[in-house]
Amino acid sequence: MFKYLNSALPVLLPLVFILAVEWRFLWILRRRGQSLNFFELGVVYSGVVLIYSVFPGIEFLVGGLSFSVLGDYRLYRANPSPAEVGPIFWYYAVYLACFVVAYQIFRSPEPAEPPRVTGTSRKLLWVLVTVYACTYLFFAALKAIWNLQTPDTYSDTYLLYSNLPPVVQFLANHMIGIALLLQLGLMAYLVLDYAKYKRYIYLWLLVEFVGIAVFGVGSRTGLMVLLLAFAITYSTFVKRLSLRMVSSFGLVLLVLFVSLGIARAISSAVEDRDYSFFGSSNEFDALFANAYDLDQLKAAGKVDEILPQIYFVDLTRMYPDQLFRSTHLDPSAWYVQNFYPEYANQGGGFAFGAIAESIVGLGWFDVLWRGLLVGWAFGAIQRMYVNGNHSYWSYAFYLWVIVFSYQTFRVTTLNLLPRALGMLLLWWCGKFALNFFRAFQPNPTDLNSTSTAQGF
Repeated sequence: MFKYLNSALPVLLPLVFILAVEWRFLWILRRRGQSLNFFELGVVYSGVVLIYSVFPGIEFLVGGLSFSVLGDYRLYRANPSPAEVGPIFWYYAVYLACFVVAYQIFRSPEPAEPPRVTGTSRKLLWVLVTVYACTYLFFAALKAIWNLQTPDTYSDTYLLYSNLPPVVQFLANHMIGIALLLQLGLMAYLVLDYAKYKRYIYLWLLVEFVGIAVFGVGSRTGLMVLLLAFAITYSTFVKRLSLRMVSSFGLVLLVLFVSLGIARAISSAVEDRDYSFFGSSNEFDALFANAYDLDQLKAAGKVDEILPQIYFVDLTRMYPDQLFRSTHLDPSAWYVQNFYPEYANQGGGFAFGAIAESIVGLGWFDVLWRGLLVGWAFGAIQRMYVNGNHSYWSYAFYLWVIVFSYQTFRVTTLNLLPRALGMLLLWWCGKFALNFFRAFQPNPTDLNSTSTAQGF
């Protein structure tokens, strides 16, 4: 046992440090307020980073200081030693420490107990339902016009729109994000009036699970968005969930997320193979594999071409990449196409990750400023929400940041920035269209004046 612990020390030390940072962070927040809000933006995001950090470590330790053949093939093939993977875990640890320090400085010290959200009219409900239904009609029309067939495997879904015109690809890809946004907004609206709409809420969730059982596991994002939007809004405005309930919900959500991934892999596999919860390839060890693999590639001098474009990735996402492919860099696509072209041709891909992004950049310096930047940004957003007007739209935006905050760690650091600007643009367009149509509607005062004049 002593020999094993001594060998595992390069991995155990950063993992213990990560757990200590998270515990200290929660303890400080609990000390500052009367009660800890487990669904606060910074708490959720730190939990996300914790899971992404610890899960690969558990796999490595449980596997006898090696990665399973059932897991990510890159890690199994490399068969790294604890000393080789230890620095990657320290990258995770330093990133989390920088985030929590900056977040604690810039968050609001006031308890996040907002009053009832305003602006939830019946008209808003019908607008959300109608536009959400239009997204389904859009994809149905897309399949009918271009004769798109249902993909046989999950990987094929990434190739579904590859042969369509660039403008149509742009619309299809962004319509998926709009549908998720509408899902989140609609679920939040229903839970805000939980007593009235609770039957519709549970029916909606039941339909989602039945759909998975009947049609198989596709993207897990939609279901996770619904469950998180429900839990966060319920705990904030209906009944505060206890630590035991939040812990149970988080564990169930994690098990569900990993299990659905395993079920999807089984249904897409071309040959029989074994699967296990901690041994099978999953979201967490895939991101860790990205970081480790790119660290090795950087040492071999094979990633220099991505600099300095890596620092402008999220800024170039603000315009349609289908229309300007020559100037747009997708780190995930660059990685898989350059180093795993056969997998890329099959529709496969790897989410890049903030740690991988730091490694191909300036290493430790990138880890420091990226963690501090996200901590500052999320702290400022939390402060603006707590001190804001608590309208439906401000809560919907705050909820959206909480639910999709993981993308800043899973994909790229500023991944949410172009999406937020896109949401703002859509909101402005909708507001302009509404004011435009209102300008052509007859004014009731004018109608009354006309009727009075006619009467005389």
